[in-house]
Amino acid sequence: MKKIKYILFLIGLALIGFACDNNEIENVGVGQGSFKLSLSAEDNASFINVVTKGKEEYVNPDSLQVAILNSKGETVIAFDSYKKMKENGGNGLPLTLPVGKYVVKAWYDNSQSASPVPYLYGEQAFEIMYNTISNVSLTCQYRCIKISLQTTSAFNAICRDDYDVRIVTDSNEAITLTKDNYWSFLRKECNMMNVWVDVRTTDGRNLSFSYDLIKKDKEPFHWKNSIVVKLDIQNTKSLNLETEIR
Repeated sequence: MKKIKYILFLIGLALIGFACDNNEIENVGVGQGSFKLSLSAEDNASFINVVTKGKEEYVNPDSLQVAILNSKGETVIAFDSYKKMKENGGNGLPLTLPVGKYVVKAWYDNSQSASPVPYLYGEQAFEIMYNTISNVSLTCQYRCIKISLQTTSAFNAICRDDYDVRIVTDSNEAITLTKDNYWSFLRKECNMMNVWVDVRTTDGRNLSFSYDLIKKDKEPFHWKNSIVVKLDIQNTKSLNLETEIR
């Protein structure tokens, strides 16, 4: 009798171990499973360092918006932030979903045009199986091109501070950089940028400059490229413009 009880005990332990390995859950409805998301944002300080206002928010995954879509591309559930998803109305994670195939998408600022706020995006397919927790890890990547403006002390001494730099790309994005708005993030990759500078000096002269910016290797400008436009004055007379592509 003791031997039979011992064998039954071992079988019970084996069944428990099997349930743990498969992330089985209790109190789930028929035809349902659960979903748990571990979300992060790309940590790329060298790319984002031009931003000084609210920089921490840009790389905080709690600020990312999240949506879950079914196999038909329909939104099943969406959250204004990952933080609200984790709270889930007080229920927390995991989420309960019907059995099936899904895609989870996460992003930060999905504006269609250039913006002073960077764009991050990521997606991951997953499947919900009955009575099982599906654990998904997702990292959102920067999908934008950073453009920033710098001026030299010589430029600041000679020129008024109402200057502007207008940039138009061959992907039909346009931005204007000024003293107060000295950075922007393009949403579309491009092959060429037209840069137009309009400056007035303190003694009343108008200085303008225009040129087409193309990479030396003629490769397109890709996401995560960082472009610095630098304004300088030489010999107190001529406007000099330099660009650095990182």
